[in-house]
Amino acid sequence: MKKFMVAGSIVVFIALVIVISSKFMDDEALLHDGHIPDNIGNYFLTNKIEGDEAKQILHDLHVTEAVLDGAYVLEYQTQSGSYALVWISESDEEGLKTTLFEDMKKFIETNQLYSNHSEKMISGRTVQYGFGMERDNYYFVNENRFIWVATFEDKREIFIKNAVKIF
Repeated sequence: MKKFMVAGSIVVFIALVIVISSKFMDDEALLHDGHIPDNIGNYFLTNKIEGDEAKQILHDLHVTEAVLDGAYVLEYQTQSGSYALVWISESDEEGLKTTLFEDMKKFIETNQLYSNHSEKMISGRTVQYGFGMERDNYYFVNENRFIWVATFEDKREIFIKNAVKIF
């Protein structure tokens, strides 16, 4: 009888762990809360550039001297070698994120290096897409951020779905 009580207690404990864990793993847990996640699904953060160095990279990327409040250049990779790059420009300057978005849209739509430009609905958000430079490129605006995500390899749909929720 004592063995059954111990076994029953273990089963109840495991069930509680599963229920509590599921609360932390639902879609709401993926929402951006001001930090850069160490992993997105099975992609792990392998390189993070921030601060002035990231701002300079993004100024060069945007070909602008706009005032950025924050900037990140992130590289995520799986153990099997799939990887993704994320560029984030943050600014509270009125209209800047929209300007960066429109400039990127025009560049991808008119540049011969990119093809298949389209608008996609991903994780409830409208995202622009273009294939170019041997990668899938997604870009969008969220709050005070302009985000560009480049994905490579076969697991890109999972990464972009979660990245759109997080960033």
